[in-house]
Amino acid sequence: PVSCLQFLAIMGACGSCTGERCFSGMVQQEVPSGPTLLEGRFRQNERDISKPFTSTPYWKAGSIGSMESTAMGSGTPPTDPVADSLNTILDHLWPKISAYTSELIAKDVQPALEASLPKALRSGFRFDKKRCHLGHQPLEFRSFRIDKETQSTRRGEHQNLVFQARVEWNADCSIFLRVGRAGFGITGLTIKGVLLLKLIGLIDTPPFFEGIRAYFTNSPEIDLVFNGAARFLNLGPVHHKIKEVLSQQIDNLMVVPNRMGYAIVPEADIFMIKSPPALGMLALKIFRADDLLPMDHPWFSKPSSDPYVKVKCGALCFQTPTKYKTLNPDFDFEMAIPIYDNLRQSVQFLLFDEDFGKGDDFLGKVNVPVKDMVLWGSGNERVIELCDEQGEKGKNGRIFLAAEWKPLSLASSGTDREGIVFAGVYFARRLPSLGKGARFWVNISCTELHDGFSKEAKETARNLEVEKVEDIEDVSGLNERLAILSSYGMSEADMATILQVDVDELRKSSMERSSSQAARVLTAGRHQIQWNQGFEFPVKKVKSAAVRFDVMCELPRHSPRVLGTYQCTASDLSHSTTPWRTVKVPGTGILLKIKLATRDLGSTSLEW
Repeated sequence: PVSCLQFLAIMGACGSCTGERCFSGMVQQEVPSGPTLLEGRFRQNERDISKPFTSTPYWKAGSIGSMESTAMGSGTPPTDPVADSLNTILDHLWPKISAYTSELIAKDVQPALEASLPKALRSGFRFDKKRCHLGHQPLEFRSFRIDKETQSTRRGEHQNLVFQARVEWNADCSIFLRVGRAGFGITGLTIKGVLLLKLIGLIDTPPFFEGIRAYFTNSPEIDLVFNGAARFLNLGPVHHKIKEVLSQQIDNLMVVPNRMGYAIVPEADIFMIKSPPALGMLALKIFRADDLLPMDHPWFSKPSSDPYVKVKCGALCFQTPTKYKTLNPDFDFEMAIPIYDNLRQSVQFLLFDEDFGKGDDFLGKVNVPVKDMVLWGSGNERVIELCDEQGEKGKNGRIFLAAEWKPLSLASSGTDREGIVFAGVYFARRLPSLGKGARFWVNISCTELHDGFSKEAKETARNLEVEKVEDIEDVSGLNERLAILSSYGMSEADMATILQVDVDELRKSSMERSSSQAARVLTAGRHQIQWNQGFEFPVKKVKSAAVRFDVMCELPRHSPRVLGTYQCTASDLSHSTTPWRTVKVPGTGILLKIKLATRDLGSTSLEW
């Protein structure tokens, strides 16, 4: 919840002040930072405020990954006093957060969920507002830690403050839904994970930082309990599937590469805050697996399985083809995975037996930290034992892997080589007004993608059309700009380019009796949707990659349609002095503000 992030930022900023005592009155100790995995990645000034208060080995000074492993392990370690202070505040805020969430479910969640359901289930689908609340048990911070990092960008170096909190929520919530005459609800929800909140771009004047970024490096653990007509969903593969869908929604919101981000100062670049680029790519190869469990038992042949591997890193997911009727499959599958935090991220390998028409059977799993895979070296095959669902090894077979770390550089090599293309959309202007319920979004696709990476277009949020109200300041400002440009005797084409308007409409406005009336003509009918979303595409050839932006719209009970398309190649960046630009979508009057940037494989790992 956004409210949680806001108070965490405030309290964390107070707790990391330069004074000797934090907000709870407890002494903070300077702890020397340990060596980073890649030289120059972070220059950290670590403040571990939990170590002085507990002797438990779960979170030691300098052990960046320890908090993550604790969150995913069994048992519930004690909270430290700083986390207790935050939990006390959250106890008081929780009734307000619950009331806000109830409104949010009815206003925003219900339409979005309804749109994603099959048509047969949409009729009569709704949340029962009176029976939807977060319960009395608030989200809890189990531990809290503060680091300082330096983020290197094309504009120079920026200091960030990093808050790492292990959170658990054993909710006694009530979320009740109705589909037609049937009703069912969720009465129990458990979420565990490690949340990172960063204050980006520390500055010398209030508010002292440019923006806030919040995310999970790895998907949090989730479990839920159903009641009512859907009590049967607590059992078997259906329950697993619902958990998977819920986890996917959280992944899409705030598991890397997806993050929640907010600009605090107007001039801040939202993409520097919300979408920092990958540090590098992990070239991963799955050779084979052996001694897998037999899940299929035909009468006239040996027991076997139809195995495949699902690979998950943050919110990114890859899947091998299925190998049929074998316990020793040869996959020979390669993929390139963008890595955003080489110290905290891990790669999860899940093996399943494919079953047509019913839920696939679990065969084994293993989590491998990225920081370990980076050290494997190119071409070195590793044998990893698989675990069962309880994490026990020895009965589920083995998987054979190789990995090569390929860091990315800020500097372009000038050659057409491997790298990453970033494409982001700030907003679209001059969209047509389609009426109540109309939604707009942008599909972004890229060519030259690495094998294994999905070829499907990335989609921004589907935002509702906002009713246009005449902005007096907008009219006044445009009126002033028109007068200045006219006084210099500029051509209509040049004036249209500077004002970011269509030249034909500029000519039409010039026929008005006054400049203020002309400004009203130019601003009338303007419709703007803001997304501030970006995506990264790992490509085989950076300069040959072509990026496509499809501006989409959809009316209620109508199919989506394309309003217009803008295309360019990554090589176009060499002709631009800035990575962002406002472009006109051909064949329309739509103006699209986008950001394009590339990174080549290099010898150092830096952030934008």
